[in-house]
Amino acid sequence: MNYEQEAIALYALPPAQFTTARDVRIAELKGEKRAALAGRLKLLRRPTVAAWCVNLLAGAHRGELQALADLGAQLADAQRQGDAGAIRSLSAERRRRVAALIGAAARLAAQSVPPRAEPVGLEPTVVADLEATLNAAVADAAVARRVLSGRLVRGESYVGFGPLPEEDGAGSSTRGSASGASSTGLSSTGGSSSTGGGHTEAVAARAGGASDGSARQREAAVAAHAVADQAVAGARVERDGARRRRDVARHAREEAAAVLAEAERRLVDAERTLAGSERTLERAERHRADTAARLDALTAEGEPSARRTSRSAARST
Repeated sequence: MNYEQEAIALYALPPAQFTTARDVRIAELKGEKRAALAGRLKLLRRPTVAAWCVNLLAGAHRGELQALADLGAQLADAQRQGDAGAIRSLSAERRRRVAALIGAAARLAAQSVPPRAEPVGLEPTVVADLEATLNAAVADAAVARRVLSGRLVRGESYVGFGPLPEEDGAGSSTRGSASGASSTGLSSTGGSSSTGGGHTEAVAARAGGASDGSARQREAAVAAHAVADQAVAGARVERDGARRRRDVARHAREEAAAVLAEAERRLVDAERTLAGSERTLERAERHRADTAARLDALTAEGEPSARRTSRSAARST
């Protein structure tokens, strides 16, 4: 397999299995003399649970995921045209598709856990991160490409995308009726006496003043709502940033814990090997001492015999 295929296969694994599976695969590639590919895989980082769910969707529900991402262009067109009806319809479809994909992701996550292992449940924070990522894929084409790659590492977010504000039909109708009534009243009294005309003009002036006041109140309400929208958007950005920092810290802690556990396992193995080596050395030293003692004994026994042999040889000469 090439790099992309290797990475997609790894990112389809549950996050708890990712690091071990990656390291095993790296060792296999090194044994196959594919050190360059092994080095690239070494740079892969463990995904969040939400990112893993998106990667599962990219593999098993790619068509539905692509259809969701395609809504982005349609929503953008509707916004440019100011088509509030189309925006409402497309937004409802987006919510429906996102909900269906979240359900599919939950089922895929449950099916991906090995038999007898602890089941994977999507916590509310994971669901929120998954939902934000799917919505971001609708709003941002670059995010959509990352989501469809099957190699997502952490969740995505996007702020500033949404339907256009709806028109207040009742208010528009009321203003139109008032305007129509005023026009009709003025025209109907156009041939009346000056007294009647003055009364009609006063009524029209009061109606116009009321209409202007209502318009100003609506403008103030729209401005206040826009400020509130900006505050919500800013708070959401801050929250998403804090969530990402928390996830990064959590993953760093988990990886550090895994590294520590591996180091402790190796320490236990090394201490066990050391103890065995010390016992082997002790036995070897005892054996050496025994052989030295036997050698000394044999040497001591051989010295008198050697002297007697030497004296006999001297007498014979």
